[in-house]
Amino acid sequence: MQIYELIRLAKWFNTNIVNARIPNNYKNLYNKLNQNAQQSNNKPSQPFEQEKEELFTALRSVNLNSLTLEQIAFLKQLDIIDKISEEGVSEIEAILFVNNLDIATAAQKIGEFSSKVAQAHSILTEIHSTLNKSFSLEDDREILEDSVMMRVYFQEDSSISDVTDFKKLSANWYDIARGISMAQNRSPEDFKIIGAQKGSLIIEMAVLAGIATSVSTILLAGLKVAEKV
Repeated sequence: MQIYELIRLAKWFNTNIVNARIPNNYKNLYNKLNQNAQQSNNKPSQPFEQEKEELFTALRSVNLNSLTLEQIAFLKQLDIIDKISEEGVSEIEAILFVNNLDIATAAQKIGEFSSKVAQAHSILTEIHSTLNKSFSLEDDREILEDSVMMRVYFQEDSSISDVTDFKKLSANWYDIARGISMAQNRSPEDFKIIGAQKGSLIIEMAVLAGIATSVSTILLAGLKVAEKV
């Protein structure tokens, strides 16, 4: 993952997770469940429906579509991707349903979720702070509002070992870009090269959303044909 991706991920987490009060909502639900778990049998349990619904509303509002695959992989590595999105709603509902008569276990599991999210917040905050001290973080590869980023990996049989391979694949990609863009009354220049990385070779392109959809459709169709061969 590139430095700018880490910075953007930290900012995204702060905007979409912290500002949406998801860590606080997790903590509030855990506190109410834990309070009930510690109640003596002759005392009525405190309702936690409000805390649960506030957390669910926040989780359902999270949109992961703006994240790159590497950023999503990093969140999976932190073990929180299923705890900060709509997927977390079904997991929490399952915990509360299965442990309906065992509030202590439900509180423990929700507490573990809360701790994971809080730990991820701490890690991303530290990453952002450290990188700010060490690097110039200006990213000149801004993507226009009506564009999306495509990241194309050339690996294994498609890998590039020298400039001859690079020239050949460049010509192929020009033909691909020209054909797709013409189908949408655009030009090959609408495929903007905004970066490259190590791998076998990874090229990053900013393209209009409609073009990206066409590319994805073509690639998926190609994979379906390959499966049948």
